[in-house]
Amino acid sequence: MGDKQLNDENYLIFAMRHYNNPSCQDISEFQNDLNRTVYIKRHLKKYVRCGEIKERLLINQLIIFTNVFGIVDGVRMICYKMDEELMPTLKSFLVYLQYMPKCDIPEAPQLHDIAHDGMVFGRLSSI
Repeated sequence: MGDKQLNDENYLIFAMRHYNNPSCQDISEFQNDLNRTVYIKRHLKKYVRCGEIKERLLINQLIIFTNVFGIVDGVRMICYKMDEELMPTLKSFLVYLQYMPKCDIPEAPQLHDIAHDGMVFGRLSSI
């Protein structure tokens, strides 16, 4: 699957290939781990709409997701599921966690060019 860009047709196969959770008992546990992108996106949208952010919760969700899918592949999957308006905030978390990809990824080639969210990055820096 290499550098091929993720799409709706290959996303699930990509996720299954990169899933690494030895304690996984069934498909529902895999699905729960995969759905963390939904929770991450929901919390980022809430911040953009209302200004409320739960940075520790988001950090935990990102860490858990990348623990089972790997940092590089997990970040690709998260970026694929993100709306463009959420990318500056997501980038702040990726920089803070040192998860920023070393080079452009097909799912978010502009990630290195966009500015991170200064307010969020400031809050993260104070943790």
